Amino acid sequence: MEHLKLICIFTTVLRLGSMTAAASQLGMSASAVSQNIRALEKAYKIQLLNRTTRSLSPTEEGRKLREYGEKLLDIEKQASLDMRKMQAAPEGEVRLTLPSGKAEGIRIQNMIRELKEHYSGIRLVLLEDDGFADMTERNIDIALRFVEQPEGDNLIARFLVTWDTSIYASPDYLDKYPVFSVNDLPRAQWINHNDRGLINTLAALELPAALPDNRIDCPGRASVARELACAGMGLAILFSEDAEQSVRSGKLRALPGFPWQSATSMR
Repeated sequence: MEHLKLICIFTTVLRLGSMTAAASQLGMSASAVSQNIRALEKAYKIQLLNRTTRSLSPTEEGRKLREYGEKLLDIEKQASLDMRKMQAAPEGEVRLTLPSGKAEGIRIQNMIRELKEHYSGIRLVLLEDDGFADMTERNIDIALRFVEQPEGDNLIARFLVTWDTSIYASPDYLDKYPVFSVNDLPRAQWINHNDRGLINTLAALELPAALPDNRIDCPGRASVARELACAGMGLAILFSEDAEQSVRSGKLRALPGFPWQSATSMR
């Protein structure tokens, strides 16, 4: 390792044909270049250069050492190029998978807007997927999921945000089928897009932890559940982010008064 710098100096001298030219490129004095080459010859106990007052040339041993020196200089050049590229703005295709309907949310839209504003060289590919995608098989770079911790030793998870979850229904539905207490929920019409979410919600409200018979299933399609709820088809458990615009427009209303709160982390 201690001789690598000396080998690079030696090779630079041969590339440029003189110690003076090498010294100028390396930011050294010609005498310092000469001393480094002599130190290299002393370390290997061989003569590397034939010196005259007008020229210098490598010995047979020097030509062999130059082959290794050229490889070292090429590696250093490529490393410098790669490091400079990494300092530049990122560019290229980024494949992002996210749960269905999440691209309609304000936070996701703001994220996409900021990404394009600050990194215009990135071309974003959005893929809707409610399962745990095989990221390698589908060439996926980033997956957004609502989980505590994804399974898989080769996955790196980062906490992004926590979203609240509530029970929503349209004003028309609630006018026709009022929900006065928790006990009214098992008899309600449900729009179910996530079995586990619905069961956990009922269990948290100290109701039977089972899927209600009176329900419409749309597995993995939260956006469908939201639209059906807006149309007065029943109750739906939605993330506040997903329901925000519908609540603002008056199409949905969160059921008030329940001693229950739920939050899910996006990673």
